[in-house]
Amino acid sequence: MKWPPPLRPDLKHLAWPLAVLILSLVVRLLTAWPLGQPGYTDAYYYAVGARQLYGGQGFSEPFVWNYLSPPERVPHPGYEYWMPLAAMLGWLGLALGGDSFRALQAPFLVLAAVLPVIAYGVAWDLTGKRKHALLAGGLAVFPGFYAHVLVLPDTFAPFAVVGSACLWATGRGLRSGRARWFGAAGLAAGLAHLARADGMLLAGVVLLAAVAQRPRSGSRWGGGWWTRAVSLAMTVAGYLAVMGPWFLRNWRTFGTPLPGSGMSTLFLTSYDDMFAYGRRLTWSTYLSWGWEPVLRSKAEALWINLQRLWVENLLVFLLPFAALGLWRLRRDRRLWPFLLYLPLLFGAMTIAFTFPGMRGGLYHSGGALLPFFFAAAGPGLEAALQAAARRFRGWQTKTAWTVFAVGFVGLAALVTLLALARAGVLTGEWNERDRGYAEIGDWLAGQGATGAVVMVGDAPGFSWHTGHPAVAVPNEPLEVILAVADRYSARYLVLDAKRPRTTDALYEGRAGHSRLVLRCTVSRQDQRWQVYEVREP
Repeated sequence: MKWPPPLRPDLKHLAWPLAVLILSLVVRLLTAWPLGQPGYTDAYYYAVGARQLYGGQGFSEPFVWNYLSPPERVPHPGYEYWMPLAAMLGWLGLALGGDSFRALQAPFLVLAAVLPVIAYGVAWDLTGKRKHALLAGGLAVFPGFYAHVLVLPDTFAPFAVVGSACLWATGRGLRSGRARWFGAAGLAAGLAHLARADGMLLAGVVLLAAVAQRPRSGSRWGGGWWTRAVSLAMTVAGYLAVMGPWFLRNWRTFGTPLPGSGMSTLFLTSYDDMFAYGRRLTWSTYLSWGWEPVLRSKAEALWINLQRLWVENLLVFLLPFAALGLWRLRRDRRLWPFLLYLPLLFGAMTIAFTFPGMRGGLYHSGGALLPFFFAAAGPGLEAALQAAARRFRGWQTKTAWTVFAVGFVGLAALVTLLALARAGVLTGEWNERDRGYAEIGDWLAGQGATGAVVMVGDAPGFSWHTGHPAVAVPNEPLEVILAVADRYSARYLVLDAKRPRTTDALYEGRAGHSRLVLRCTVSRQDQRWQVYEVREP
């Protein structure tokens, strides 16, 4: 059967995906409700970016969160490292609902609710069996460790939706030989790139598929070379319809369509190098690190990313069934783009962008894999039950399917609850994170320091809670930290759990500096924030 099914007056064929969508909306609302703040750096970054757009400040950033390419001042033109789609979606929520965190969440909640419908559609398209589609949709309703981040202002939901849609459309193009599918895939790849820099991998997959496609017989475009040319043209047109304006903005702002600060992460020797000030990250500096630590870091990333893929994308228990299902479906051209993208993404986040990859890069971009893993679980489970029926007499595969499918969705719900508890969502701990920043903001206002630049471990988080411009504490000795404070006219230094290790002695009272005077200490449960005034040199 083809997807989408033909519309009927009684909407019979849309009843099940509509039910999946409604259930997904309910679960997403219940997940989003306990979350009262962004809660971590990436989400703070896009939340502040959305407020900047809403307030008329455009694509500017009132903070410096890394020193890969230090700007001249604060605020400064933004999105030289990260991409802007999540901030644009957040702005849309604020524009429609007013300046509140709930309005900021709304676009991401809606996108997250659509993801199970995509999983349903992929499974239906691949197998034509509603039981497989319902299982895939049910698993996507309870996506484990993705549950809470999908409804926050971050790239998780937008990339998962447009990335999986891109792979799906590309597969349809490969199977049908119709160029319009490649146009849709190019458009989705452009949106994926606008969400995350590694969305370029999806664009590469679509282009390769357009070249490798098998033109359908009787195509009105004639020969295979002409069909491929049209498919390529539509892919590029769809991609540039989204990314063209952004390339132009970057050219006018930075002098290049693709700012290169993100590429320097290829040469990190630790994640903290992103916060090192004045150090050049090049191929030669990377090789001077030595081959033994280079290979050790790749092996560590391989081990961590395999675990992340198993736990975060396969919910632990799905691994054998998804693997078996993918094997059984391996000859289906509609699955080939996914089978190409999976090792490309994993390799990029393990071998190339080693430290950002194992710190969350694979986790962020892996959301686009979820619908396909969940769609493959049904055929894998069915094959396992059929094998069991051949081995054990009296095994009722139909009854067993119902029991196991319901059990799988129940296990997914359990993993999701455990993930929410682990993240502190269910206990309220999530909303207590970084609350000391708000108290510091009140203290600064009492000192008449409204609008002062503050140096702090989580610059986007501090800007979100206080409205102050902020710069990250560089991972350097105190003298360099003070030099950076002077460069950006930072009047205060805040040390907390997110401080670099170079400030441990100061934070623990084992060292001091004549230019740093402790003015305020904020304590909340097991958290402590120290506020130092930075004196003139």
